[in-house]
Amino acid sequence: MCFAFFTLLEVFVEYILYFVPFYFALKLAFIVWLQLPQTRGAEYVYNHIVMPFLLSNETQIDSTLHRATKSGMAFLSDARTAVSSITKDAINSDAGRAVVQQVVTTAVTGGDSSMPTAEVAEVTEVQETVIAPAAASDPDADEPAAVVPPAVPTADKEE
Repeated sequence: MCFAFFTLLEVFVEYILYFVPFYFALKLAFIVWLQLPQTRGAEYVYNHIVMPFLLSNETQIDSTLHRATKSGMAFLSDARTAVSSITKDAINSDAGRAVVQQVVTTAVTGGDSSMPTAEVAEVTEVQETVIAPAAASDPDADEPAAVVPPAVPTADKEE
């Protein structure tokens, strides 16, 4: 983390650091001091610089995190409501029903356009079961109507 801090700092003050003698050698020595377990430099920096700063600003940090969490949750709630409304409007429109019909047909037939007539009836049944409840859902409801797909018939094996 310390190396990343130095790298970020160098991006902004590179031209000034160019004129500081032995900057890169001092930077290397400092990072080695932080990393070596014999010197315990990172522990010293944490105990004498980082921890006192965090303790003195604890209430401000906690309140900022609380506000960020609260506004994030409000945003997610608004986004969920908007997406739910858009989805409900799309499914209730003629174009939306046509798209859902196409998706269901493709899912059931596996994209096979040369499907036998008996299987076309199953697709129609699935479409009526899935699309009709979505179209008949209450537009003022917070949640869309629950759609329970029918059981998919298994193919009979010929022996």
